[in-house]
Amino acid sequence: MCLMDDARRSNIGAKSQVSITHPSRERIQTIKSLWDSRCQQPADASPSAWHGNILAQREKALRQGADRFKDWSMVKEELLR
Repeated sequence: MCLMDDARRSNIGAKSQVSITHPSRERIQTIKSLWDSRCQQPADASPSAWHGNILAQREKALRQGADRFKDWSMVKEELLR
């Protein structure tokens, strides 16, 4: 689901390059911007065949209890350490 406010929407494209050496907070913001940009193109949002296969495998693992979701706030905390 794409939830984006006007301020973030207008910021998309403002930073066209980011280095993996930038601080974690900046990388997370870049990821959010990429996701928001992707959400603006719902017509071509279908995954490619190889990605569809990976998504199907992950869904199966979730159903079988072999995998689980992580809360986004926990993931951000881990990345910012």
